[in-house]
Amino acid sequence: AVFMVDAAEAERFVEARELLHAAYAHQYLSGKPLLVIANKQALPQAVGPDEVKEALRMHELSGNAWRLFGADTTQSAEEIGKSETLQQGLDWLTQRIKSDWDEIQTRRNTQMAEQAEQERRRKAERKARIEARRLEREAAEAAAAAEVPAAAPHADTATGSAAPSAAAPAQTATASTGAGKLTPTQ
Repeated sequence: AVFMVDAAEAERFVEARELLHAAYAHQYLSGKPLLVIANKQALPQAVGPDEVKEALRMHELSGNAWRLFGADTTQSAEEIGKSETLQQGLDWLTQRIKSDWDEIQTRRNTQMAEQAEQERRRKAERKARIEARRLEREAAEAAAAAEVPAAAPHADTATGSAAPSAAAPAQTATASTGAGKLTPTQ
């Protein structure tokens, strides 16, 4: 990883320190090679690399997998490529990654497996929540359906016969003259 701090803005060192320490404390970065560049060294108000190192409290970072180099990238891209200190820093980072490659890969594989397992659990938990909501909804619908009275005919207390209910249209039989047939009417 590369962290660049503007060495010409000392008033922002506290903010830079907080960001640096928070980032380097993250499980995916902690202990891995870290190149810190104290940039804009050619400006008159710039603080030197040793002072930047103190201001950022680099000694508080875990392990020894970090280095700080001063550089000046306020120039053109062509001039940046010629910067010896920047090139030294990048060379150090490359060599450190090469020397730590097996450990870095082992950590990466472990972290990827952990992420996959966390994702699997998250999906399973989400599926269980969705299923629980579905079951709750079905139970609520069943309870609501059980509370609605069935459309049953009401008995006529005077005659003891069933009277038509409001839920079903009443049909009565009437005698038709001549044929003696019963036809339903509404």
